[in-house]
Amino acid sequence: MIITNYTYLYSALLIVFILLFLIYLYDKKFFTKVKRYWFYERSRASKTSFFFFVLSLLVFAIALGDIRGREELVKASIPNQKTVLLIDSSASMMVEDVRPFRLAKAAIIARHFIRNSFGHQVSIAVFSDIQRKIVPFTDDLEILESRLEVLLSNSGKGSSNVNLALKESFQYFYTKDGYETGNVLLITDGEQHSFIDLEVPEKINLAVVGIGTESGGKIPIRNNKGNFVRYKKWQGKEVTSKLDKRYFESLVSKAKYGKVWYAGSYALPTKEILSFFDKRHKEVFTSGQFKERPVKGYVVIKIAIVLYILSVLIGRMRSFSFALVFLIITGSNVKAQNYDDLFLKLQNGTISKEEKLKLSEFFLQNEEQDKALTLYNESLNDLSREEARHVLNYGTLLFKNKKYKAAVDAYDQIDQSALTDQAKDLLRKNKLAALKKMQQEKKQQQNKDKNKDNKNQEKNQQNQQDDQEKEGEQEKENKSGQQKQQQGKGSDKSQNKKQKQGSEGKEEKEKKEKKDGSEDGEENEQDKQEKKKQKQKSWDQIKDDIRKKKNMSKVKGVLKQIVDDDRNIQKKFMKTSRKRNNRKVKDW
Repeated sequence: MIITNYTYLYSALLIVFILLFLIYLYDKKFFTKVKRYWFYERSRASKTSFFFFVLSLLVFAIALGDIRGREELVKASIPNQKTVLLIDSSASMMVEDVRPFRLAKAAIIARHFIRNSFGHQVSIAVFSDIQRKIVPFTDDLEILESRLEVLLSNSGKGSSNVNLALKESFQYFYTKDGYETGNVLLITDGEQHSFIDLEVPEKINLAVVGIGTESGGKIPIRNNKGNFVRYKKWQGKEVTSKLDKRYFESLVSKAKYGKVWYAGSYALPTKEILSFFDKRHKEVFTSGQFKERPVKGYVVIKIAIVLYILSVLIGRMRSFSFALVFLIITGSNVKAQNYDDLFLKLQNGTISKEEKLKLSEFFLQNEEQDKALTLYNESLNDLSREEARHVLNYGTLLFKNKKYKAAVDAYDQIDQSALTDQAKDLLRKNKLAALKKMQQEKKQQQNKDKNKDNKNQEKNQQNQQDDQEKEGEQEKENKSGQQKQQQGKGSDKSQNKKQKQGSEGKEEKEKKEKKDGSEDGEENEQDKQEKKKQKQKSWDQIKDDIRKKKNMSKVKGVLKQIVDDDRNIQKKFMKTSRKRNNRKVKDW
């Protein structure tokens, strides 16, 4: 172990020696008076207590020297990159020498960069006369792309104050310790009309995309509806804005790590820009190993605390026995009192998230699973960012409540590196058991569905057979009636006999049908009830689907309205031009 801060060590030791000297003089006077008037000498326990007290103060003083251990190799992970996307929105960006025009091409490059910038925190800023940040550092694609759409709706105005915009963008990386490593992607046509000196910090990686052609084009002026009015004039002549490559080369030369690309109508240098940033980022933040001296001062502080506790215990042996008995009596009620306080906070609605998790663990230990599960549902929002032990307890509760799919999803969010070996075994066993239960439930559901389908098929076949038999009987009766009409009128006796036979045959058939109906009637009634239930269920489902569609349409409409309102607000804040009293100054 090595002491790295000797100034604190020497000053602490000096203060400790002065303090101990004063305590020694005070104790000497005190115990001499005690011996003189009460004839008591200083006990061994008091001397031992004072000795341990002196040692504890000395060790505390040594701990202030910032004690470190031997050098160790430590692995470091690469952090996310921070990139400022700086877009020129001046009047010259409306020139149509590239397709569709310069500002639209800048937005296309910016959008393509944002969609491919994995591992980047991107901030968008626009500038002409002044610079404005329209999006802070974020990785939300929807926010970034919506701001770019607003940028296109604003017609270009004002001059190109590139140096001022870059200076303000560099300030986004400034901290108390100086500039931190970051990226600036400047998209402009290079019409620089400011006289501010520019210095690029060493840790800033500057990538510049020049938009336009060397032949250039005239600057169109359009009205609020987007209709062409005329070309911009200055000092009586139409202005032609050209791409100046010498300016871009001089700008990049001011940066220690800088590079320039030129974008025509069909060029998208996104891959080259990302590789440039990634190369510089890996050089600064390597994922390899670096040497570090671990802090060992906490070990010395623990020793000092132990020595101080010994000095107090030895000096207070008589009162310590009473305190020990008091702690044994009251110690059992401490936890209950703490949890009572948590219950009161829960009732009053002033409980914090950590206290909720602590209370849920208490319920889990006391086998009150329902209360624990409700508290976990209220407390745990993003399982991937929660502590592993809380997520493990939550998944175990879900498993016990037969919510197997939710339990497996919770187990998948756990960082197993933060668990003990025993907890890992529990996680593996519960996850396997939950997966098996899910498979069993699927098989049971499939078997139920098959049985229902088979029953429905059998009932349909029986109904078809009954219908066929009834149709055959009706056909027979119709044929017999036709034969009787063809024979004409017969004797009354034969007709009576036939009527009697027919009535007897009908009665026998009705009796048979009643018997068969009594046997099949129950099944037919059950079939009708099940069909009614199925129809009702399908109709309820149709109603639910209609309600969901209506709600979704409402939500979409609200979101569109919010987006439109947000765009209108952003148009006001994205204004970067200002009125000029001096007409001799260039304003494009």
